[in-house]
Amino acid sequence: MGAPDVGPIVTARLSLQPFTSAQACDVLSGARRPEWAEGYPTPGDVEVATWVSNPRFGSPDARFGPRTIVVRVPGLCIGGIGFHGVPREDGTVEIGYGIAEEWRGQGLGSEAIAAFVAHAWSLPGVQRVIATTEEDNTASVHALLGAGLVPTPLGGGSLRFLCEAPVG
Repeated sequence: MGAPDVGPIVTARLSLQPFTSAQACDVLSGARRPEWAEGYPTPGDVEVATWVSNPRFGSPDARFGPRTIVVRVPGLCIGGIGFHGVPREDGTVEIGYGIAEEWRGQGLGSEAIAAFVAHAWSLPGVQRVIATTEEDNTASVHALLGAGLVPTPLGGGSLRFLCEAPVG
């Protein structure tokens, strides 16, 4: 049996590509790749690079690994998206994401989240997708709402967004 498919997830404007250990090394070293947009990597991407570069990092299923968000034209990496791990016993996976500030406000976050959630339904054990953000993080709130996730207040200024697997 071969390794699970971890090819890109492609939308009209984006390609969500597996985040590689070579990319992680460049992020952590401060190197700049020509295909990286201004504002990338974000602080969240640096955190992900730290995890990926750790020899103990690794999901038992590579399909649950982090991805870069690439705008297909002009081919620039503008952020990242990924699961916080494999599904919990109840089938819940949490996602995290970030887009360079210069690329916000164009619907790209919603497009990436919607594609990633649709991809989640093809993965074993996933029954619901959640994401948590602060109420005052308007970019994140708009992106999650635009992707069709439903908010629930958690208290303390936080919101949890939820999307249940389609029936059938």
